[in-house]
Amino acid sequence: VQDTPQNNNKLYVNFDRGVLQLMREAKHLSLMGFDIPNSARVVLLLEDKLKSYYNHICHALNCYNKITAQVPSVCRSLLRPHLLDLEKAIAPARTIMTWTSMNIDTFITSLHTVLGRFEYLVSQINDIINNRVQKNLNLVSTMFLLNIPAGRTFTLRDFVALQRSHLETCTEILLAKNEEIERAVDDLVDAVLLYPLDANIAKASPFDVNLVKLHYNHLMYHALLSATKRSLNELKKRVSETGTIT
Repeated sequence: VQDTPQNNNKLYVNFDRGVLQLMREAKHLSLMGFDIPNSARVVLLLEDKLKSYYNHICHALNCYNKITAQVPSVCRSLLRPHLLDLEKAIAPARTIMTWTSMNIDTFITSLHTVLGRFEYLVSQINDIINNRVQKNLNLVSTMFLLNIPAGRTFTLRDFVALQRSHLETCTEILLAKNEEIERAVDDLVDAVLLYPLDANIAKASPFDVNLVKLHYNHLMYHALLSATKRSLNELKKRVSETGTIT
């Protein structure tokens, strides 16, 4: 069963725990020599299987809820087909299957396969974003684009020459970081597009791909803007303290 949108549409196993109590009572009554209904005998024969199915499906849904919560918000629209693929894998349990269905074992195996594949994709995406994109963006945003050594006085010509040399070095670093971020985003998109989906589910659209790329373009712009502001504020602070570049 599915929870309300207010609770993130979480899925729960539709299993009445009172059935377990009835199993225990029927087992004790049988051991005491009482006659129990045929339906109760059938349930007792299925006791181990029902408990195993319940545990496996609970584990699968816990994985599902955990994995879907780890999907980065910026990639949610890009991963919409993958979430639909996951929903399709779960759909039989929500529509046609019962606890006595003959194909529960096959369903559980298939569901775990799909969950494992999607979990690997989400892990790969988060690794790319955290270690290859965000770290580089943080480095860019904290760079000082001016070189103003403490306790040193400059003539205008010397100051300009020093900054030109420093900016050339910074430019090389920034270009390298920009290329690293671009490659990382391309690798993220490739991982998403190469993911095997159900034949009836279309892959992510070019529009959604461009939205992700545009998002990181904006982040790179803001990282550069932050570095520029920090550098100019430091220059302003040095000038206001001494009246000269010292």
